[in-house]
Amino acid sequence: GGCCQAVDEIMTGQAKNGIALVRPPGHHAESNQVSGFCLLNNAAAAARHAQTVHGAKRVAILDFDVHHGNGTQEIFYLDDSVLFSSVHLFAPFFYPGGGLSNEIGAGYGFGHTLNVPLPPLVGDEGYCQIMKALILPKIEAFKPEIILISVGFDAHWQDPLAQGGLSLTGYARICRYLIEMANQLCQGRILFVLEGGYELRVLSLGILNNIYALLGKDEIRDPIGPMAENENDVTDLLAQLRQRHLLN
Repeated sequence: GGCCQAVDEIMTGQAKNGIALVRPPGHHAESNQVSGFCLLNNAAAAARHAQTVHGAKRVAILDFDVHHGNGTQEIFYLDDSVLFSSVHLFAPFFYPGGGLSNEIGAGYGFGHTLNVPLPPLVGDEGYCQIMKALILPKIEAFKPEIILISVGFDAHWQDPLAQGGLSLTGYARICRYLIEMANQLCQGRILFVLEGGYELRVLSLGILNNIYALLGKDEIRDPIGPMAENENDVTDLLAQLRQRHLLN
């Protein structure tokens, strides 16, 4: 309900943008199956609400929780009215195990799924490269009327359940890229939908920085700082995915 209400306010101009602080998260919930702590797929419900109630013909969903958004992918895999992109960790025995780069949609939805499976310890620079050189051009070509972001703060390097490499500053930079993209493409209509995040200090500060970005404030709070390890390079992966999705 909260996500749909936020869509209502954004699509009718009562609000320019928003963030839905929902629990439990939703991106693992499929059309007929619950999984991964998720009962209902909040982002998928919001997308369909934008279409059925407000007549949106094209909705873009970006998921950058550290886990693949398998539920959202399943729901829209055959659908050309929703562009689904997921940037996630892919490693042996890491849940949910899908989200390979060759999963790009089927039927009418062919080419409308973009998966970016990352190795462990990809940090701020790698994520920002991916956003600027791959995600943003793909969404720009799609021309959405509203953008939904499944944002999980479990890709932070301190999260106990994964091996991500983002810092709070990196998260804030990504949020600002996405908000600016929405300003250019769809009159600023963007809704962040909360997914995972299991280190409570990171989660609270990440949400705060996200709200600052939505309000147009420059402030970023990052008392934790970046990870000590060198981050893994994504140059080759990025080149392969740009070629696969005809972005060269």
